[in-house]
Amino acid sequence: MGAQQNMSRGVATALALILTLGLSLGGCSQDTSSSLELTGRMIDDTVALPAPILPLSTPDLEAGFEGTSTAGGLSGGSSASSGTTRANQTTWVRIADVAVRPGQTVMAGDLIAVVETAALDAALVTAKAQEKLATANLAVVDDTIGTVTTNASDVASKTAELTKTINDLTLQRAGLQVKLSIAEGAAASLPPTITIPPGQSDPRVLKKELALAIAKIDVGLEKARTGLGALTTAQTDIATAQSTLRYARDASAAVAEAWGVATRIAQAQVDLSRVVAPFDAVVIDAAGIGEVIAGGAPIAVLRPSSAMKIETYVTAEERALLTVGVQTGVLADSQPSRGFTGSVSAIGQEYGYVPTFFATKIIHLTRGFRVEIELDRGQTLPPGTPVDVSISVK
Repeated sequence: MGAQQNMSRGVATALALILTLGLSLGGCSQDTSSSLELTGRMIDDTVALPAPILPLSTPDLEAGFEGTSTAGGLSGGSSASSGTTRANQTTWVRIADVAVRPGQTVMAGDLIAVVETAALDAALVTAKAQEKLATANLAVVDDTIGTVTTNASDVASKTAELTKTINDLTLQRAGLQVKLSIAEGAAASLPPTITIPPGQSDPRVLKKELALAIAKIDVGLEKARTGLGALTTAQTDIATAQSTLRYARDASAAVAEAWGVATRIAQAQVDLSRVVAPFDAVVIDAAGIGEVIAGGAPIAVLRPSSAMKIETYVTAEERALLTVGVQTGVLADSQPSRGFTGSVSAIGQEYGYVPTFFATKIIHLTRGFRVEIELDRGQTLPPGTPVDVSISVK
């Protein structure tokens, strides 16, 4: 039995060497070639998909007190700083549904899991209501501009209306600042390399839009305050009143635009509750329905469905003999009767320490250059499998 296995392995070794050396021997019978005999290991590449980091559902304890909140429960005053604190706290999500199981193959964009969204749905409804209200306020300002007359008493009335508008805009701006803080927290929680699937809103983009809208509000408020001062000193100047109302109109338009952004942010948060596969992969592990996990903790572990790769380490002298693309032969004890082929796909630039768990043919090899070898298409070995590598060199 042992003799047959050794014979099979010998045949496989010969086949692997023929495959790796054939290209160099085919066109030049006088060339002399040798090979590097190395040990390697199949790379176990896995990616943990994080659970979404969603805003905390915190009740507005100041609701109902004059001057402390705006419609929709957006706190004013010092709430901008408290909103930042809440965004930085640990959030927890409950898994509402899991669409995959370990061992399942998924494609990019396939649904992995869904977290509960009751609070997010309520926030989305509130944002839409505020957007509708801001749009209605804009229409009121437009009507006011169209009905201004030469009556000086009307100027005094419009002065009072503008004062109220400035106060309302100031409170609403504070509420939008809270939304911006939440958006910044959501954007900061995304890994730098993550790609938002098509059809979903990117919190990083929405954050910029909301910041721009708030800046427009600030410009409008500054102009409105300037106009208010002019009205106070010249109530009979109707032209000044009309100009001032136009500034108020610009600020109201900015509010409507900002609440539109806030609506998209709320929609983006609802979209984040659906975790999808960012690439083609095999599911290694997944959370269960009903589990409660921290935002950012792994909700699933995927292994990309990319080419199988091997890692090995070489000395400085051996590295000088290697080039990317050179053919290799691969043998595995788990499949002694079969030879595998591949090519060198990457050669490390750093002379680093070899992992202590990594077995090398050179005794006491503590430092070396990491080399990656990619198996030819259609050839697979289990991740973590130890292999013997033969690289043809001249």
